[in-house]
Parts: sequence; C-alpha cells; structure tokens
Amino acid sequence: MHFSQTFGGSEHIRALLTCTTAQGVRSNSAVLLHLSRVLAALTYGNAEKMALLCDHFSSVTDFNKFDFEHSPEDEHKVLKSNSLMLRL
Repeated sequence: MHFSQTFGGSEHIRALLTCTTAQGVRSNSAVLLHLSRVLAALTYGNAEKMALLCDHFSSVTDFNKFDFEHSPEDEHKVLKSNSLMLRL
C-alpha cells in the first residue's frame, strides 16, 4: 500500500483518467491494458484515489450486480487480477 501513496496526488489520477478517453489509447488494447494496470497500482490502498477511479467508471460498472450475479468465469478474472496486483 505504501507504493500507491508515494506517487502524487489526486490530480495525477485525474490526468491519467483523461487518457482513457483518448482515441489513440482506446483503439490500442495493449496501451489501455497497461494504463489500467498503472491506475490500479497508483490507487491501491488510497481511499481518495480509489474513489476517483470508481467515480470515473461508474457509468459502465455495476458493482452490486456483479456481487450478486457474477459467473464462475467472472470470479476467476477477479482472482487473477488480484493475483497480478499483489505482484506489483
């Protein structure tokens, strides 16, 4: 968790989030994947930064629906993602 607290403030997260809507990023899945990993690492363990991330993607995420209606495949993806985050 210390890692996410050593990199700038919320303004840096906002700046990176604006990149997620850039055509060059959205059309390049590798760049989008790496950007999402960077954002996840920079926000991990920081409630304020995590809230920015959740707010930014709130229009396309439904955590309540996922909590109650996810498939075994969804669960596997979450576990795999968590495993990758722990390695950072």
